[in-house]
Amino acid sequence: VIETLNANGNAVSAKELAESATRPGVDLIVTLATPATQAVAKTPSDIPLLYAAVSDPDGAHVALPRSTGIQNVNSNIVKKALQTITNLYPKATRIGTIYNPLEENSIFVQGLIKNACDEMNLVLEQRTVSDPNQFPATVEQLRQQIDVLYCANDNLVNKGALSIARTSQALKLPFVIGELSAVSKGAVAGVGVEYSSMGQHLGELAAKILVRKPNEPLPPREAPPQSQFWLNIPVAKEIGLQVPQGMKPDKIIQ
Repeated sequence: VIETLNANGNAVSAKELAESATRPGVDLIVTLATPATQAVAKTPSDIPLLYAAVSDPDGAHVALPRSTGIQNVNSNIVKKALQTITNLYPKATRIGTIYNPLEENSIFVQGLIKNACDEMNLVLEQRTVSDPNQFPATVEQLRQQIDVLYCANDNLVNKGALSIARTSQALKLPFVIGELSAVSKGAVAGVGVEYSSMGQHLGELAAKILVRKPNEPLPPREAPPQSQFWLNIPVAKEIGLQVPQGMKPDKIIQ
């Protein structure tokens, strides 16, 4: 029996739903993304917690004795994204990024981006936002200072991807995102985890936890799966991107 609860990105709702799910008769709680996982982790319980799409379980304080899960980003994925950007735009030296400083996952990923940019001798311009209405102005302000806009693993950014994409296209600014599902909203490319296969694996882990023997430990926490490169062909044509020969996207958005 599976009960699905959706907080729609609202922290208060997430807390209420976490408390609702933490009750007798529930054998396992599965969470997606950092905010939902934090809400359940803060609710006292012995019910096993299985999470996915959490960037930094330790920093988010969800690495509990009763929890395990799958991360959705690490330094390798960020480095692959930046390498993809430099392959698409060999002359690019200035990278811009936008994130919500209230999200623990975003703070963690911003550290990965900064370290990777330093290693690759790329200049990084970071900007914070706390409201989706700030996206157009923030992108416009960044335009004169950067060659490519790269955003990754930020829930607020993912929700506002369409707004960011529209502004970027109008300014002929390449926009690359870590959320693959947002590529169809107007990003020219995406480099990140494909969540359908992750969801299937999460289901397999859930089944193992539900049938494990008493006192048997939970499966160990897992690193992110291999990332994919998705390319949005209409946007590439719109902003004049010529994809180098030899670059093979895992998926093409037509």
